[in-house]
Amino acid sequence: MGGKVYKKRIPKCWIGTRVEVQWLDTAGYVQSELSKVKPCPCITNGILMAVKDDYIIMCSGHYPEYEKDPIVDATAITKGCVTRISQV
Repeated sequence: MGGKVYKKRIPKCWIGTRVEVQWLDTAGYVQSELSKVKPCPCITNGILMAVKDDYIIMCSGHYPEYEKDPIVDATAITKGCVTRISQV
C-alpha cells in the first residue's frame, strides 16, 4: 500500500481514486455466547465515489454508458465504522 493512511479523516481530494477501506461491519448473532458477539472486520477495495456527512460510497464496478446517473456496484460505509483508509 502506498500513500498516507487515515483513521479519523477521509480526504475529499481522494474522490475518484483507488482506496482500501478497513471497517467494522454489523453482525447478528443467534444463540451465541456473549463473549463472541462483536462486529466483523471487513476490507473493501475500489474507487472512492463520494464523501458524505455520515458515510462514504465505494464503487467496485460501474457501467460507463450511463453518464448522468451512473449504474454502479457500490457499498455505502458509515464513517463511524471506518477504522483505516489508504490510497492503493
